Amino acid sequence: MSYLCYGQDEERKTASMAKRKTASLVWTDDEVQLLLKVTLDYKASVAADRPGFDWESSHSKYWDILQRFLDNYPSAEAASAMGKDFPHKKKDITKAQLTSKLKNMRTKYRQSAEAGQKNPRGRVVLLFYKMCETIWGSSPVIHPIYGGMETSDVSPETPTASEESLNEEMDNRRQQLDTSLANHRNKLKRLRPSDVVQEDLEIKRQLLRQLETTDSQFINTIGRLSSSVDRMNSNIELLVQHLVGKSRHNYVPPPSPQPQPIGSTRGLEEFSPLTGLFKVELS
Repeated sequence: MSYLCYGQDEERKTASMAKRKTASLVWTDDEVQLLLKVTLDYKASVAADRPGFDWESSHSKYWDILQRFLDNYPSAEAASAMGKDFPHKKKDITKAQLTSKLKNMRTKYRQSAEAGQKNPRGRVVLLFYKMCETIWGSSPVIHPIYGGMETSDVSPETPTASEESLNEEMDNRRQQLDTSLANHRNKLKRLRPSDVVQEDLEIKRQLLRQLETTDSQFINTIGRLSSSVDRMNSNIELLVQHLVGKSRHNYVPPPSPQPQPIGSTRGLEEFSPLTGLFKVELS
């Protein structure tokens, strides 16, 4: 059971690594052009060997196309001499990557065919529409190439008439695409809100300066209020001291009680400091 789980984990890891490797390959225009030529050659060879047979129903078509593609894939030196862009190594190009690329181009071409040639889907279909139409469209194969392709077939030194027309059309489409991309970039530059961003930053700076000024004014106001409270407390203290001193200075002691004649009806007298009167108790 543990061995089975380990085998399943290894299969998942292998599939995951293959998927990541498939997604990591970036095809250049020259590589796509070679792939389409090889596919066109394979279609022509199947039609010659088995007339009336649908080449796409072949179970080994992707392996066969991969083998032809790798056989015709030029080395770095040959690609540099031809002025072509073939940056990958043969060992890095897998069947999964080639299959995914062909299926993607076929889907994009059929979408474009349904929408019309004037509305191509994707860069590849835009550049190689005629070749895609020859491979997956209803039109017959033009000038089939038997016996495979050699590296020299990719070179523009000895093109056929159909290749010249295809290359010329692809160059025109590539120029149109580059012009469209340049215009789009210029439009994006014109629409770039740099002025708006600068204005927003300036507004934020002004708000920050205003907040700093307000904080400074608030601190100064609190300082003045504190000073006023201190002065008020000092004045109250001085006023209290003045009132206390004045009350002591104006204090009048109560008169001493006078002796009463014998037989008087007045009793003892008691002076009340609150009323300033004598309280007499009658005897």
